[in-house]
Amino acid sequence: MLPARILDLAPDGCSQCILGLTDTPDSGIKLVEPRPGTRARYLTLSHRWGDSHTLRLTLKTRDTFMRGIPLRSIPKTYCDAIAVTRHLGFRYLWIDALCIVQDDPDDWCRESLRMASIYLNAACTIAAHVASDDDAGFLTKSFAPLAAARVRHGTSYIQDRGWVFQERGLSPRLLHFCAGRVLFEDHAGICTTTSWGSTQGMFHVLREGYAPLEGPKPDLADFDLAPTSWYSVVVVKYSGCKLTYNSDRLPAIAGIARYYGQLDGENRYMFGLWSKTLHVGLLWIARDTRRATQREEANPSWSWTRWPGRVGY
Repeated sequence: MLPARILDLAPDGCSQCILGLTDTPDSGIKLVEPRPGTRARYLTLSHRWGDSHTLRLTLKTRDTFMRGIPLRSIPKTYCDAIAVTRHLGFRYLWIDALCIVQDDPDDWCRESLRMASIYLNAACTIAAHVASDDDAGFLTKSFAPLAAARVRHGTSYIQDRGWVFQERGLSPRLLHFCAGRVLFEDHAGICTTTSWGSTQGMFHVLREGYAPLEGPKPDLADFDLAPTSWYSVVVVKYSGCKLTYNSDRLPAIAGIARYYGQLDGENRYMFGLWSKTLHVGLLWIARDTRRATQREEANPSWSWTRWPGRVGY
């Protein structure tokens, strides 16, 4: 099911590969608002915004985006994501900066609560690890051969980001663009390739169909077996991630919380803790005291979300 807004990369039925992007009067890209319940396959982008003030969906640009977005105005990281999406044969791409109205608090709040369904329902998430910001891009002409099929710390600009923690946890499949290689991750694990051009065989499952997957990857799938895993799996890992705004401490994990809450409708969510395991949730300990002055005052003092750094149990 398509999100409330999404980028249509082939509004006129064009399906050409645009790995060599050129700007034309008809870029074939526009923002659309599908009718509720519309079903189609789409990809999502997981990226680091950075400090650059690039293209954003706002109340002022909304009508323009729905008429068509010129390629010359689209930052490199988004262009690369568009290229990958079209190259794999998909028509729709969801990018948070272009599909959520950034200067409308009501729209931002509403759409942030839909993150769980947006990432869970995506065919695959493109993870732009090597893009330092929206203008950097992540596609290169060649990839140096590397051995271990894992994302190395220090080579990823998004691995320690709070919003990305949720995006990776909820996405059933991920396409990691890393320094030197491309990794494909799903429920079965991670497979690797050393060049973008050699991914043709690996991605046939995306182009020609795949077995349906229910729910997120295994690291988030055992909540119902271990009620306290919210704290040991999610809180401990997420609390060490970075956020540009401390006020995002709760919103950036709201999608995972919504998924977890669906497992037990009687378990009430309270500022990052759950009613049935409240006695465990209150036992958090601050591990990082360097940012003590940056506490999120809007959250209660008994919640780990008040603390700006890593916590433990």
